[in-house]
Amino acid sequence: MNFLKKPTLYVVEDDDATRDALHRLFVTLDVNVNTFSCAETFLESTIEPSRSCLIVDVNLPGQNGIELLEHLKRCECSIPTIILDSSGEVQTAVEAMRIGAIDFIEKPFVDRVLLRRICDVLNVNS
Repeated sequence: MNFLKKPTLYVVEDDDATRDALHRLFVTLDVNVNTFSCAETFLESTIEPSRSCLIVDVNLPGQNGIELLEHLKRCECSIPTIILDSSGEVQTAVEAMRIGAIDFIEKPFVDRVLLRRICDVLNVNS
């Protein structure tokens, strides 16, 4: 693993304001931040699973966040994934974790909680 290369954080969020806010928050870390408005655009990009983390909203147009996670699992793309959700439904959280999400964080989230989790996954300092 090349630790000289900056880690990459992928964000899939359809709400422009939330996506922009997440980008501003995450650039405070020493990581590359790539944002996408939908799962399909994310899947069309070059994904480097090593030293990376995916932050994905459950409620996306087209393929939702759970379906994206299922797709990545079927393709054997092992990227640590944190699911964001505003509904707070236990069933959705359980499904996300069953499929392989490493965490499920409810919106609105506390910035420092999300940042700490990302730092732990990417092994970087906040």
